Amino acid sequence: MMGFQVPLDWPRKAVEVFASRQVPLGYSTRTDTTLLDDIAVVAEESNLDFIERQAIQSADAFGCSFIFTSRGDADAGDSEVLVTARSALAATADLDPRTGRVRAALELIGGPRVNLYLPGRVLTCIRRSTDWMVEDEWSTGTQRVLCAPYVHGATLERPLGQSRVTPTIMELTYGATRTLLRQEVAAEFYQAPRSVLLGADSSVFDEPGAWSAITGSVWGLPDVTIDDDQDMPDTLRRASLQQIPQMSMQPFSDEFRLLASNMAGASSIPVHYLGVTQDSNPTSAEALQTIENDLVRTVRGQEPSFNIGRRMLALNILTALYGDLDAAAMADLRGLTPRWEDPRYRSMSEQSQFVALQVQTGNMQPGTDATLRQLPLSPADAHEIRQDNLRAAGSGALDKILAGQSDDTTTDAPESSEVDELTKRVTALGTLIRAGVKPDSAAQASGLHNLAFWPGQPVTIREADSGQQS
Repeated sequence: MMGFQVPLDWPRKAVEVFASRQVPLGYSTRTDTTLLDDIAVVAEESNLDFIERQAIQSADAFGCSFIFTSRGDADAGDSEVLVTARSALAATADLDPRTGRVRAALELIGGPRVNLYLPGRVLTCIRRSTDWMVEDEWSTGTQRVLCAPYVHGATLERPLGQSRVTPTIMELTYGATRTLLRQEVAAEFYQAPRSVLLGADSSVFDEPGAWSAITGSVWGLPDVTIDDDQDMPDTLRRASLQQIPQMSMQPFSDEFRLLASNMAGASSIPVHYLGVTQDSNPTSAEALQTIENDLVRTVRGQEPSFNIGRRMLALNILTALYGDLDAAAMADLRGLTPRWEDPRYRSMSEQSQFVALQVQTGNMQPGTDATLRQLPLSPADAHEIRQDNLRAAGSGALDKILAGQSDDTTTDAPESSEVDELTKRVTALGTLIRAGVKPDSAAQASGLHNLAFWPGQPVTIREADSGQQS
């Protein structure tokens, strides 16, 4: 068993295939807020999409992982906010059983040093001899512990989750390894069947090399010995060479397929991911979705558990930027929802037809973020298409306004409605700015995007004679 190394990666497959369907896509809120843009900036600077994928896969493997947030050192060239991930082998946390918030967290940073995250401060501790000592301390400026646990399979008994590599998966992997080992041993006999020489005596094997050229190993069995029949003449004693039938490999293959099927049921992974070919390939996208239905449902079942950690991470990033958030900021973040890529397999043609039908019936609006997310596009492509649509629509309507077109002079009703709509938004923008709203927030509330504002305050027109403001 020690010398027979079988690269049977079923436990790794149970983790990687599952984690490959868990793709985070940022956040959404009930109302438009610029705080999401701040989170997006930090995510881009800190490669958060890659860090989250690592944290999710580690949580699937060990039950939980942890993402720490801290202020960066500008003098050292760090970004404004640092985001780092640690597995359950290098970090842990203490959760409040009532609220689920992190009360304290511990992070290994190499050697005998650890970082202890507490409300309002972080302690760097070092172990010397048999005692722990505080080597450094700094304030975080918030009572939040800036640690977000990503948990897989959280239960009341195990709030920090459990691994996808269960004892059942391990035992099935061991069983499949033993099956391959037995098949490997049987293959030696399969390729070299045993020969039998009937009616042979010792003189046949006395000659040097007589049978070594044939098989090298022969069972010699006399046909009729003297003890069997003493009266039979020696001339009637005959010798014949036969072979024992070869051992079949089919039972081992059948057992391996059975174990692979059990593994697929225990891990919710289709059996073809385990190296076992199906009898027939799926004939359509619906057939493939049916095969992967258990995997998709299991992935979606873990999203609520990971959403808790993802919301914590978003709030930790904003807290690291601005300190404790006030009531207005928390109101803007009401309904903060982490978004995920659809774990289903979606055919490009069928999904495009579905979106086109929904746009035609009026259930979706063309070119919006919600509509583009339903298409099999990457987030970057969807965002670029959305921005191009906004620039094209805004420039076209603005050209009509500058040309002096109005409802009376324009014959194209749809274009006139676009001009009227833009005029209303510009009027609303001016009203909000004069009321004291910041220009960026006013443009967001008015539905105007990609506007550049000159620095300074709006200029108030004064009449030359009376000096009154208007």
